[in-house]
Amino acid sequence: MDGFLLSHYSEPVEIPDQKEVNRFLPPRRARYKLDPRRPCTLGGGVNSQVLFQLRQQMQEDMDSVPARFNRICQQFNRHFGRRYRQVEVYKNKDADLALITNGTMAGTVKAYVRQGGSDKKVGLIKMRLFRPFPAAQLRKAVKGFKKAIVIDRNLSPGGGGIFAQEIKSALYATAEQIPLVSVIGGLGGVDVFPEHLDRLVDRVQLQPDIRSESIWMEA
Repeated sequence: MDGFLLSHYSEPVEIPDQKEVNRFLPPRRARYKLDPRRPCTLGGGVNSQVLFQLRQQMQEDMDSVPARFNRICQQFNRHFGRRYRQVEVYKNKDADLALITNGTMAGTVKAYVRQGGSDKKVGLIKMRLFRPFPAAQLRKAVKGFKKAIVIDRNLSPGGGGIFAQEIKSALYATAEQIPLVSVIGGLGGVDVFPEHLDRLVDRVQLQPDIRSESIWMEA
């Protein structure tokens, strides 16, 4: 859905020169590819031991992602002058309410913070990774905030927003455990504007008893 939204937006983008991209990326050599002259099958049934080993390898590979991600981001920054992180924070020093989100929603939240959200002591925490979930980086990012609103552009029926569930788990039983408000908004491509965020922030700040239950942003 986020891809659908992005594909219908018109905005300036900075595209690196193709020669620079080629120097940065390693040559692509596909290990497996479809060739009608050399037919083959992939997959099929596996026994329990093979499945166990496969799952173990998948977990080990995921465990290696954070370090690889950071290394590639450093290389990308040296090459193109742009730096990305697993979790990114945009706020002023007085912000005590965090709006946590991801994807295209983060751009709207950042615009809101720039346009006046800072007057209400609001900051942005943008989640760039989901799996593996960057729990340690999130715990660092929420330091200094007194409360957080998690805005999900998704819904797990019966469980609420998916990011909200993960964030609650990451902060559970830690010194960084702060009140979290789970908010669902923008489903199905419904537009979310800074005015919606402003009313949401007012609602949360005026109702301090709002905690972890999911609430719905106005359409």
